[in-house]
Amino acid sequence: MSKIRKNVTLDEDLVRMAEAKLGMPLSTFLNMALSEELNASDEIGEVKKEIADVESHLTFLHSKLCRLEKDKAASIDHHKSLELAFSTLTRIQDIHGKVGENQIRNVVGNYDDVTFADLKKKCIDSDFTIVKAFESAKEGRLSNGSSLR
Repeated sequence: MSKIRKNVTLDEDLVRMAEAKLGMPLSTFLNMALSEELNASDEIGEVKKEIADVESHLTFLHSKLCRLEKDKAASIDHHKSLELAFSTLTRIQDIHGKVGENQIRNVVGNYDDVTFADLKKKCIDSDFTIVKAFESAKEGRLSNGSSLR
């Protein structure tokens, strides 16, 4: 690095004390001090940028965590609802040996997060006998109260 000559006015006492304590020429010390100060400014900027990047990533991860926790809770709720709905149909299957699609639809109506397709698939996977409409023993009526005739 090339050098230039500058005139700087300093307190005479400070210069004598510095030369006595430093064990190096004052110009060498001032060059080092200026270099450290300038590099520190660059480092401060870099550290601030790293902090901003980490905070941004942290915000992203926090949002992702919230979404994953919400999805997990919804999945657990869906599974519980599906199991409750399925237990109703299991009782019908156990008593009558079959389940009507109309009964599956009626049970689905009691749960917001259970679909007809999911519940029917669970019944099929459990080897239920599924018929289009299941007539109850009461006066030839379907389980939803409508008549087959």
